[in-house]
Amino acid sequence: MDITTVELDPAILRIAKKWYALDEDYRHRVIIDDGLNYVKCAAESVVHLDICTTDPDAKSLCPIDIFFTEEAVRVLSKLISERGILNSKTGNRYFTWHASKLLARFFYISTDFALERKISRFFTSSFSLFFRIT
Repeated sequence: MDITTVELDPAILRIAKKWYALDEDYRHRVIIDDGLNYVKCAAESVVHLDICTTDPDAKSLCPIDIFFTEEAVRVLSKLISERGILNSKTGNRYFTWHASKLLARFFYISTDFALERKISRFFTSSFSLFFRIT
């Protein structure tokens, strides 16, 4: 597994290393950059969006609104191969509905909740290897 994490704020990386024992190695690297800028330049087969903000004015805290603009979704659709996966969770029902309408224009949308749970468990177990999630 090869994981690239993109973080906008270098302070978050310092905190993750100091307080959460985050280690970077050949399987996991952290890039300090704007996430949307990174995906515009990247070429990945699997993209897992865990994009959050602490901006109190944002419509949705996770994921950040800018990642669900038509431009961003078009870029993501070009990056992900036919067999690739875009996995994103939203906590706000309205935002989930809005995002699913936009994503359906570019991706096959699965409403298979059993599959969703399996994918979620896969990412949680994969990230736990790197972040020691309990």
